[in-house]
Amino acid sequence: GHVGVVETIASTAVCGILYSLFAGQPLCIMGATGPEYAYTVVFYSLCKSMDLEFLPARAWQGLWCALFTIILAMTDCCAAMSHF
Repeated sequence: GHVGVVETIASTAVCGILYSLFAGQPLCIMGATGPEYAYTVVFYSLCKSMDLEFLPARAWQGLWCALFTIILAMTDCCAAMSHF
């Protein structure tokens, strides 16, 4: 149930291939970076201290971020940011 180096490389490869096929942008870098790794370590520690399973919590966190991204895109909040 843990996400290690092999799983990260495999998931990055699969996501990168699917992204390049469906988005038409094959040169985009789709890898885990330092800040993402640091966030994952902190999030894992938080889940461990709260007795939560990491992968389901990470999935819910991803869905929550996706929901906010869709809401921000549908309401055109980028245009509102030009006033600040």
